[in-house]
Formats: sequence, structure tokens, C-alpha cells
Amino acid sequence: MGTFLRVIGLAAAALTLAWALVSLTTVGANYVISLLPWIVPGIVSSIVLAGFGTIVTEVQDVRRAADRQTDLLIQIKDKLSK
Repeated sequence: MGTFLRVIGLAAAALTLAWALVSLTTVGANYVISLLPWIVPGIVSSIVLAGFGTIVTEVQDVRRAADRQTDLLIQIKDKLSK
């Protein structure tokens, strides 16, 4: 899920920026400037989404590590209790 969010966020930011650059060259600066109140939050929210995807991946890794540590501690406890 984290990788999916990261890819979607980065793709959305890149596509929005590319669209703004293409519009700048074809339509003109006035058009792009008039759309900046929508373009900037779109890019920022896409980057935030990608960052959230990174956080989700890190939390999943921490969870897997905690599960491994729990299994190892149970094995040690079982060996010591014999």
C-alpha cells in the first residue's frame, strides 16, 4: 500500500507540473497564473500523499521487525525454561 501511495503521489505531482509547463508554452503565462491557486495545492498534496506512502512503508517494516523480535524472544524464553 505504501508503494502504491508513493507512486500515485509522485505521478500526480509530475503530471500536474508537466501539464502546467505545457499550458505555459501553448496557452500563455496568464492562463497558468490564473490557475496557480489550484496547481500549487495539487502538487503539494500529491507530494504529501507520496510522503504518507513512505511513512506507511516504514510502519509496515517496523511491524515486521517487532513480530520477528517477539518470535525470537519467545524462542529464547522457551530455551531458558527447559
